[in-house]
Amino acid sequence: STTVTLSCYRTLFHSSEMFHERPKALCMQMCPQSEIRFRKRNGLVHILETDTALTRTGQLRAICAGGGNQRRLAGREGNPLKMVKQYSRSAAGKEKLSPTELRPFGVLMDTVAYLLRVVSEYDSREAWPDVYEFVSDRLRAIRQDMIVENLDAEKSILLLESMIPFYAEAEYSFLELFFFFRLLIHISILLAEKRKKERIRSKVTKDVLR
Repeated sequence: STTVTLSCYRTLFHSSEMFHERPKALCMQMCPQSEIRFRKRNGLVHILETDTALTRTGQLRAICAGGGNQRRLAGREGNPLKMVKQYSRSAAGKEKLSPTELRPFGVLMDTVAYLLRVVSEYDSREAWPDVYEFVSDRLRAIRQDMIVENLDAEKSILLLESMIPFYAEAEYSFLELFFFFRLLIHISILLAEKRKKERIRSKVTKDVLR
């Protein structure tokens, strides 16, 4: 929830211990290999993660129509280069995530750029519901990695700002857009407070050394 997310950021910026306990992020692709194997094996690959030829954007809607089994069957032959880590609620309950499941900042930024290209490729009204479902879930997974890794404020803001074009496109989802900007503003405020404290600490240090 938004409350939990904001609480995570308060802890991140106000606890010096957490800055020394950032987990390593070693996954250098958009989706961890373990997840690729699991989702392929269980037919959980989204149609947008396949090489299925879509000559018309309407075909995407037709293939995905009916959801459930039809969508899973359509996405069974996934392309690892198109697969993107999906959001997982269970990850929040894990005490320790494997470094191979976490993507570093550079990979997260590249993944956002890729997802925005997906949005631009399928820009018809017919395809949009399925594109929105896919991209919004994958962006949520990116924010999850960002929080788990305790990325610093500057990198967090860059990541969130890079997602804005998608949420601006999805203007009808006003509530989600509202919470997104609320989170972005909250991080900006925390960053300003952090910089202010650093300036005060620096000034005090200089005065002591005189």
